[in-house]
Amino acid sequence: MKGFVCIKELDFVSFLVAVENQILLSKYKDNSTIDKVKALQIIEDSYTFIKSYKLNYGLIDNRAAFLNTTEEARQLLSNNKSLKLLKVQAVLVKTLADRINTNYFIQVSKPIIPFKAFEEEVKALKWLENFKTA
Repeated sequence: MKGFVCIKELDFVSFLVAVENQILLSKYKDNSTIDKVKALQIIEDSYTFIKSYKLNYGLIDNRAAFLNTTEEARQLLSNNKSLKLLKVQAVLVKTLADRINTNYFIQVSKPIIPFKAFEEEVKALKWLENFKTA
């Protein structure tokens, strides 16, 4: 993604930042299962990066093939200390069906900050940008 620099690479996720835009990008990898242990690591790493780089916006790239997230991990990821540092978070999905599933997750899990799914990166970034002036 243009303007992002990779700051940490794990087997299941890469963390990238766009410091000038104050965005943390968590990009999930193909054939990954996110369980409680991995979710806790994502939360800790995200917290560290958000604080260190003074980031305000989150972007999750959920377009990986065969990505599975356990129910326990979903619950942890929807309400945690790293989210409390952000103003808003967007998630990128591959298909309309993925967006419908993600929107269902948003309604059920009730994340603690505004959270919206997008199929197009440009639209997600524009949505995040709107919060800078709000």
